[in-house]
Amino acid sequence: MEVLKEPWTHIVIDDYYPDDVFKKLLKYSKRKLKENKFGTDGRFRMRFERDPELDEILSSHILSEKYFKYFENHREYNQDFSVYTEISGIIGPYRYKIHSEAPNKVMSLVVYLGPERGRGTRLYDKDKNFVKEIEWKPNRAFIFCGQDDVTWHDYLCDKGYFRITINQFIERGDCA
Repeated sequence: MEVLKEPWTHIVIDDYYPDDVFKKLLKYSKRKLKENKFGTDGRFRMRFERDPELDEILSSHILSEKYFKYFENHREYNQDFSVYTEISGIIGPYRYKIHSEAPNKVMSLVVYLGPERGRGTRLYDKDKNFVKEIEWKPNRAFIFCGQDDVTWHDYLCDKGYFRITINQFIERGDCA
């Protein structure tokens, strides 16, 4: 695990999931994308949320509060928080705009599933100048706590390639 500070605090963890869990996630995601005819009907981006099968695969691998200790600044949340999980499939060419993360997301986890080659998540400074890319590597995790106008990032997929990730977000409960 590496805790990095530039351009803002984030964590990179290789081999995030145990090998057996990673293989199940990859198989599951490919099957779900195929069942939904991903890429055969003109769709270039598809997301689907947790279901009982995915919950079983992830049973003891849900994003938790244990990573908050590495982040000096994060959005307020309370014990009513929830963890939202999705599998995301993208076919290139595709680029998601530069953004600093939705306000309801307190912590974000992106794990690259497949294929072997791909483009990672690109990080920008507070002025939206490109700083670096979290290199694509299957089973590499990227974790950060979104901050308005600070945690600028985007992601893309080159023409002729695809990208599958599993994303988990700790979303704030009612903080009123």
